[in-house]
Amino acid sequence: YENGTYDTAAIAGKNIYLSLDVKLQALGEKLMTNKVGSIVAIDPKTGGILCMVSAPTYDP
Repeated sequence: YENGTYDTAAIAGKNIYLSLDVKLQALGEKLMTNKVGSIVAIDPKTGGILCMVSAPTYDP
């Protein structure tokens, strides 16, 4: 993304920071109730995933 501007190499023992928006994720899950498909919301400035929903869900 952006020719590697936002790429960072993994370093053992470092923290992971998520870009998920909990409220947006909950809304996406609500919207997908009884539906088939997927929703992915991406922050256009950073490329971070704000929510990712797929339905129907899979319960092994």
